[in-house]
Amino acid sequence: MDKLSKQQRHKCMAAIRSKDTKPEMIVRRGLWKRGFRYRLNHKRLPGHPDLVLRKYRTCIFVNGCFWHGHNVSLNIEHGPLNIESSECCKIPNTNREFWVAKIRRNKERDREEQKRLAAMGWHCITVWECELTPKKREETLESIAFTLNHIWLQDHQARAVTYPKQEEEDMQMPMAAETPCQYFGFDEAMRPVLDFYNLGAEVTAFTTTRLGGCESSGKYASFNINRFCGDTDEHIRRNRALLCQRLGISDDHLLMPHQVHQTRIAQVDERLMTLTPTEKTEALEGYDALMTDLRGVCIGVSTADCIPVLLYDKVHHAVCAVHAGWRGTVARICQKAVAAMSSAYGSRPEQLRAQIGPGISLDSFEVGQEVYDAFRTAGFDMTAISRRYPAGEDEKWHIDLPECNRLQLIAAGLPADSISVSAVCTYRQPNRYFSARRLGINSGRLFTGIIMMA
Repeated sequence: MDKLSKQQRHKCMAAIRSKDTKPEMIVRRGLWKRGFRYRLNHKRLPGHPDLVLRKYRTCIFVNGCFWHGHNVSLNIEHGPLNIESSECCKIPNTNREFWVAKIRRNKERDREEQKRLAAMGWHCITVWECELTPKKREETLESIAFTLNHIWLQDHQARAVTYPKQEEEDMQMPMAAETPCQYFGFDEAMRPVLDFYNLGAEVTAFTTTRLGGCESSGKYASFNINRFCGDTDEHIRRNRALLCQRLGISDDHLLMPHQVHQTRIAQVDERLMTLTPTEKTEALEGYDALMTDLRGVCIGVSTADCIPVLLYDKVHHAVCAVHAGWRGTVARICQKAVAAMSSAYGSRPEQLRAQIGPGISLDSFEVGQEVYDAFRTAGFDMTAISRRYPAGEDEKWHIDLPECNRLQLIAAGLPADSISVSAVCTYRQPNRYFSARRLGINSGRLFTGIIMMA
């Protein structure tokens, strides 16, 4: 029951600032200091984005974690109040139904507004309040700057963009990001939406999302390039074409193995690149990691709750993409990948940079006793990677897979400050990321890839 009257509640809500908040000012100052110029709260765009950078075709939303339900999955299948708070969004127990409904409306509105912006040709970046804490602030701002520059470079490598001559203030229609309505022969709305990582100026590292694509249906909607999970060949072919266009490579330079939850690592070399597509598929059967020192070749792995890991050796110009499910993690595939790069390319662990991509989090990864025992038997520090959570009248073990792999990389010799970890839990964000635990095995997959510039 709400302890405040309607008048008191209205007064409190009205006092909350919707513009010029502290997180917004941090982002504004950080980008301005880095040379970016922008407009604020453009009224002709859906959602009135906090920052609009037309040169980069990008809208930035700076969201408060509570008001926009950061990492909160508002699934109403089990009742409107059966919703767990996230670490940065604590839903009050007082007047809970009101807050759940309000946060749900905010999240639904955010999603619809970003869809409308994507249809108009805009990229959308969401910056969360928790990503602007003093410890994370500079890394977040650098990541935004890297993503903006990457968008600009890719657009100008692919095509020349022509903007309307008239001033925006004189335009009577909603402002579009650019005049072309086609993206390499596809509708602009099909442009794949990628999450980029800053591993170095010479590499492009990314994870695909569910957004964009050729409208694969149901649990594959809408961007999936994994041919081993039940999607149609035509959807996969078209989505691969979209991704290759965005990366500026041909289809035969986009490589992904058929993963089997083991620890075999394939070396992509000149000989493999001369094989036919069928021969390449056969050559990459049964591997869970790829590595290469070839430029212009995108290697990657497929996940939907498992942990993708990217490695980059700037000194020896080599990269590696690793699929670390719980079985591969128990078998220490990340440590084996570091050792394989050292053997093949002379890589030194202290010179490597690593990105641990989106996957299932500790809070969401409930396991049986046999999985817990597998980690314990393999010598993992269970106090650092596991926790018991209430489950009805019982308790269940949860395992922190991202932390398991981070600790493996440190054990292999990588400095802790050379390892970046995505804050995304795929299970908690099924609208943007595929999650096999939520959608089932027959569903789409994310692709986490890395390519050294040619």
